[in-house]
Amino acid sequence: MAGPVDAIDATLEQLLLRRVTRLGPGAVSSQIGFQPPASNWRSTGSALALNVYLVDFREDRRLRSNDRSPRSVNGSVVHELAPMRLDRHYLISAWSEDTDLSERARTEHELLSEVVAVLANTPVLIPRSVYPPGALPSGFPAQLADEPLPVTVVPHDGFPKLAEFWGTMAGGTHPWKPVVYLIVTVPVILDAVFAGAEVTTVGTEYRLNGGAEILVQIGGVLRDRNANPVEVGRAWVELSDATGARVGTTRTNTRGEFTFADLSPGSYHLEARAPGHRRAAEVDVTVPSASGRYDLEFP
Repeated sequence: MAGPVDAIDATLEQLLLRRVTRLGPGAVSSQIGFQPPASNWRSTGSALALNVYLVDFREDRRLRSNDRSPRSVNGSVVHELAPMRLDRHYLISAWSEDTDLSERARTEHELLSEVVAVLANTPVLIPRSVYPPGALPSGFPAQLADEPLPVTVVPHDGFPKLAEFWGTMAGGTHPWKPVVYLIVTVPVILDAVFAGAEVTTVGTEYRLNGGAEILVQIGGVLRDRNANPVEVGRAWVELSDATGARVGTTRTNTRGEFTFADLSPGSYHLEARAPGHRRAAEVDVTVPSASGRYDLEFP
């Protein structure tokens, strides 16, 4: 019997093996199948098994969002798009090898009833919580490990093509079987979109009585190349002028970004400190900068 083919299938397999008691003590992965439930799919001697067949993908348009989150990447700004939300439609059927047809039907119905109870008590599927502590498979997608995945169990309108499904799968070799209709909603991460060059310097000229004053706003990013994430959020950044006098202080946002406004052109010193860093991140800058960079990096 083939094993699960992706992270969502693997998580469903774990959930059913660990929580559906009627599969028996020490239930094994051979009792959960993801291949088409044709008449020959049961090739093991397991007394009971579940077939969890993925029958459809549909976008959940109720969760569609046009939100964009700007992010600085090597002097450019990219927009991270809100993920597409995809509904994965499963049909779960129970299979017994009992030769007594009446006993087989009773056993399969009991198994499906427990499956419904397990899924109904899991309205949100969080993969890390399904696996034993520290047991996520190697290579499990990091963006899915702690993602709450909404679960819909036996929606009232049912699967619209169930007759066609069994007519194709069974091929006339066994009767129609009841199923548990399950929908799991998962995020599909979209590629970031290039938005343009990063704006780090904005100058404003004020004219009064024939004179002119230029005030500049600058912005930069605080980073730590040895950390994950690289950007250092909620750190203090101090700006001093050429004489060492403090001009202002600010804190970085969650993306490590900071800004100072209303600066006169000239030479300045930037210095940042954060918990866990013994040495400050500092740099001398000229405002406005010819390079347009005011970034800081912890050594």
